[in-house]
Amino acid sequence: MENDRIILSSSTDCAVTVNQAGGKGFSLWQLKKEGFPVPPFIILSADYYRKENGKSLSKEIGEKILEAIDRDLSAYTLFSVRSSSVMEDGSELSFAGQFKSLLNVKKEDVISAVRDVWNSANTETVQSYLDHNSGANSNVGMAVVIQAMIPSEISGVAFAIDPVTGNRNAKRISAIKGLGEQLVSGEVDACEYVIESGEITFIQNGSSQKKSVLSDDQLREIAELVDATTTFFGLYQDIEWAIASNKLYLLQSRPITHLADLPDEKDELIIWDNSNITESYPGMTTPLTFSFIEDIYREVYKQFCRVLGVEESLIIRNEKIFSMLGHLKFRVYYNLGNWYRVLHLLPGYEINAGFMEQMMGVKEQLPIKVKTIPSKQNKYFRLMRMITHILSQWMSIEKSTKTFYEKFQKALDAVPAESLKNKAPTHLREAYEELEKRLITKWDTPLVNDFFAMVAFGIVVKQLESIQIENPKAKANSLLADEGGIISTEPSRELEHIAEEIKKNESLKEQFLSTENVSECLKIIYADDKISRLFKRYIDQFGDRWAEELKLETITPTHEPELLIPMIKMYLTADITRKSGTLQDERKETLKEVNNLMGFFSPKKIVFNLMLSQARKRVKGRENLRYERTRLFAKIREIFIEWGKYYYRNGLLQSHRDIFFLTKSELFKFSSGTLSDLSLQALVDKRKMEWEEAKKLNLPERIQSFGNPNTFNQIKEQEFSIVDGDLSGIGCSKGVVKGKVRIVHSPSDIEGLSGCIMVAEKTDPGWTPIFPLAKAILVERGSLLSHAAIVAREMGIPAIVSIPNVMNILKNDMWIQMDGSTGLISVLDQEEDHHE
Repeated sequence: MENDRIILSSSTDCAVTVNQAGGKGFSLWQLKKEGFPVPPFIILSADYYRKENGKSLSKEIGEKILEAIDRDLSAYTLFSVRSSSVMEDGSELSFAGQFKSLLNVKKEDVISAVRDVWNSANTETVQSYLDHNSGANSNVGMAVVIQAMIPSEISGVAFAIDPVTGNRNAKRISAIKGLGEQLVSGEVDACEYVIESGEITFIQNGSSQKKSVLSDDQLREIAELVDATTTFFGLYQDIEWAIASNKLYLLQSRPITHLADLPDEKDELIIWDNSNITESYPGMTTPLTFSFIEDIYREVYKQFCRVLGVEESLIIRNEKIFSMLGHLKFRVYYNLGNWYRVLHLLPGYEINAGFMEQMMGVKEQLPIKVKTIPSKQNKYFRLMRMITHILSQWMSIEKSTKTFYEKFQKALDAVPAESLKNKAPTHLREAYEELEKRLITKWDTPLVNDFFAMVAFGIVVKQLESIQIENPKAKANSLLADEGGIISTEPSRELEHIAEEIKKNESLKEQFLSTENVSECLKIIYADDKISRLFKRYIDQFGDRWAEELKLETITPTHEPELLIPMIKMYLTADITRKSGTLQDERKETLKEVNNLMGFFSPKKIVFNLMLSQARKRVKGRENLRYERTRLFAKIREIFIEWGKYYYRNGLLQSHRDIFFLTKSELFKFSSGTLSDLSLQALVDKRKMEWEEAKKLNLPERIQSFGNPNTFNQIKEQEFSIVDGDLSGIGCSKGVVKGKVRIVHSPSDIEGLSGCIMVAEKTDPGWTPIFPLAKAILVERGSLLSHAAIVAREMGIPAIVSIPNVMNILKNDMWIQMDGSTGLISVLDQEEDHHE
């Protein structure tokens, strides 16, 4: 019967497969042949289980089992009868506890025990386990291991790593007196040990009087055994062991499952934060956009360091810290550790770190220590060089900004949209690289402008605080308002102009509002010469100014003009009031108050006026230069859309928009024949599947991870405390407003917004056209210099930003009162009279 491979014996040298012996049995077979201290055993092959469909154990086979016990296990009177499914004890699924195992089985009870093990493979519990682990084969192919029972004095389990902390350099051992089954079932508290670098730590569970059941020599022997099994199999192992008559036995060894889920807390801790970058890249971002902006951010931060006088040699030596972004489940995050490391490079940081962090907008200390390769130059010399750089940039900022605009327009004009149509990737890559050379790597002027905006605005606030003026930040906001010439306010004015023209013809207005199909609405617009001209002018000027406009995959009105229809309808029905005169009066009143507290001709007032003038100019420049970035990204979008169309026409992609699921590097390598992947569509399909899975996740603002964060299983949410009481944020545009809440997730989600208080998680410049429709604005993310703050101030719309968890706390139609000066928000009682 041995020849037909139904009964397998560990005492023979014949070849055995996992399909015969099952996962557990095959592992034991290998270990036994290698000389590990495995008690002798026989196996009822899974072939027989398959033959009988797990139902019939014939008398003949029962007799063969007993004959094998008499032949190979005659020295023993008790046995363990254990399951050994073909899929059991694999690296992905362990089936731990799913099948029956019986201990201390007498010889006369072995056949009955084998039947019990077989029957355990067909329970609802096992089926549920299979269903939960989708893709697992329901044909478990059950072998049965009948092993000599070791009269354990001490037994337990050992892990080749510490499964509690994830430390790959430590081993964890659990031990009890007697049989290990009591440990696995949880009936008895075990003695726990951690061994790292030869050092043994005894972890007392339960009573503090618990004594160790193992000696140091025994612990080291067990540690050596689990290391040996790991070396033999090549995977970290989880073993069961027993000690009898001072001899160590190996009862079972299997890979530690779902190891990728377990963070190694001895690996590098990375802190990820998207509180700032989410304004530009909210939600999910495709691989093409991320690969594009990853290079841009690396280059931009290098340029920023050069602007502030960081020596080129130091930038080169610290090259790796300029990797600023992470793409976690398709969401864009800042690597805060690297952000801090770049900050450390700046001259003067070591002299006054607190001031530098405040100037750069750091909200809280990083909970990890960061290191950089330090400069070899004298710190005071470096500081003087930075001051010289800053003064030089300050004196030339107006001229350099004008030059930047001129060069920018020339670069865009050199790549007209028509020149990209129906072009091959070689030409498109050349167009991209030309823009990269002329613009992307020459972004120092916007960086300098933003830096001065932060410095000047920060000094204005500090000076207002020093004279103890009431609510200094609110006063600073009012002093920045109504500068004029901020391009982000223009789209709303143009849409208002289109709406006013439609209103002149009442029947046209009624027809437009009553038509639900957006394509039909577009035909109505194009049928009127003047309205059509205004609409096309808007598309030409602001067709790429749209929500998530910095994502290459975003569809803008340039490509789908119908997107503007709901917005125009809202403008036709909304009552929009411009507040320019009111803003000017508030600014004059604030300046008068400052003069009274500082004096008209004091040195402090002279510095204040200079900084205020710079703050107004630089904040205006910040918003306008960001629009140039929008135009650049729109041109890059056109390049890659045409690239996608080329691959679609040539059968390489199933849709031209599939290109957004590839990276820039992959496209460049594929076009030059250096990409190892031969099928672009296969890469696309894989990432689309991952994208759909990632959509189900709700990632927090701040995350910490160990090792490779992109497994996502190694990501832990960093917890923050929540303070009870009224909601509060940063007041950034003055005004007390009472009204109904309208939650807005995107600029196309504006039904019912008119006359309500808009609540959004974040905004970007593409949201600007809907701002005038709202009575007030509340934003979960943002700062005093964020887009929402700047534009709300300029339009005179009361606004508060940086309100923690506001999207989850406030609900549609809830009545609230908000104060754009103090940043306080009160939820009003439902019975309260809400008339203003």
